[in-house]
Amino acid sequence: MRHTLLLGALAVFVGDIIGYRLQMGVYLHFIEHKQMADEAISAVTVAAKPFVRHELYFTNDGEFRERCSAVEMSMAAAGPDNTHMVVICTHGVEDTGTLLCMGQDNEPLPLLEKPFSSLPVKTLVYLSVCWGGYAANVDRMQACGDKARPVVVGPLVPLWADDGDRLQDELLDVLVTRGLDDAGLADVVRAFNTRLQGEFGQDAARIAMRDGTFEPRKGTAGISWSLLERTDHTVNEGPFVIEAINGNRANLSDGDGHWLAPVGRLEGSKKGKLEVGDRFTFKAKVHPKTNVLGIVNIPTPVV
Repeated sequence: MRHTLLLGALAVFVGDIIGYRLQMGVYLHFIEHKQMADEAISAVTVAAKPFVRHELYFTNDGEFRERCSAVEMSMAAAGPDNTHMVVICTHGVEDTGTLLCMGQDNEPLPLLEKPFSSLPVKTLVYLSVCWGGYAANVDRMQACGDKARPVVVGPLVPLWADDGDRLQDELLDVLVTRGLDDAGLADVVRAFNTRLQGEFGQDAARIAMRDGTFEPRKGTAGISWSLLERTDHTVNEGPFVIEAINGNRANLSDGDGHWLAPVGRLEGSKKGKLEVGDRFTFKAKVHPKTNVLGIVNIPTPVV
């Protein structure tokens, strides 16, 4: 009889543990500029879909603040035992590290000084934004006063959407299999940087751990991107002609040189699908090794 009672009590105890674990989970909260969906480069990947708790869109900085507040309130209500990943996805204004596209027409604005006031202890923020991993952005994401800092990961270069999505999925896999493990997440970022070292000649992403440690350190974000100039040292603003489109990469030329640029930035300005033969004017910075262009201002279609 005693054994039966003990076994029954043990069964209830084990059942409670299993039930408790089933209540825990990994929740994804997407806050994206609406252009990401319009340009078919939303960060909501196939791997992410089973974990999505929020899929929110904004078209201006006021809506962005509202979406951040809604996600923060929902995360607080979910309880302390869940792990959260917040993905902020928009275009970054190239090589500024602080300006994000927040408005209807790729309007560049600084990231909010304090998007979140208090996040759960087990939180990862992934800035799916070109140059989103610059120190100013990361500091603002970790500006939670005396509250626990989130882990923050973001690019230090103009990542192509497929590379950014791959990094996101690999970070998510760590959360699902190991929880919010700073060391495991840092290993993912290091491996990612190693893979893209040949393309960019520098670290392509940064991670900031919960203790405030940056890798790579502040002040070591990358290399100098020079303003694209003509042979007479005047600023080269084009017009640039689209010669080929390969996925989310556009090959373009001004008749003298050839470069690569992100399709999304150009389609956002065109407000339509990019096609071979399309022409644009814009200022850009150029990567010294890869001929990748970082578009500095809003591209203007040439009719």
